[in-house]
Amino acid sequence: PQSPVSFVEQFAAANAGGVVGTEITLEQPMAGEAAERLLGHFAGGDVGVGEALRRMRLDLLAKGNLLGLAFTAYCSSDLQLVRAG
Repeated sequence: PQSPVSFVEQFAAANAGGVVGTEITLEQPMAGEAAERLLGHFAGGDVGVGEALRRMRLDLLAKGNLLGLAFTAYCSSDLQLVRAG
């Protein structure tokens, strides 16, 4: 909230379907790993962002890391990628 730039407004201006974020500060390596896992599940196009987020959380939990629970999708959980063409 104290950020001078509203990332949500910028993503909306770029016609993004949603945003995945956290309510806490995380170290970059943790955030990067979570993003890679989330996108790995989401990019296949066969699951929505909600299921991809759940799978990412389970991946991290299997490693003993509870910080996957800090991530929230600010969009429809059914949001999916659509292949062009």
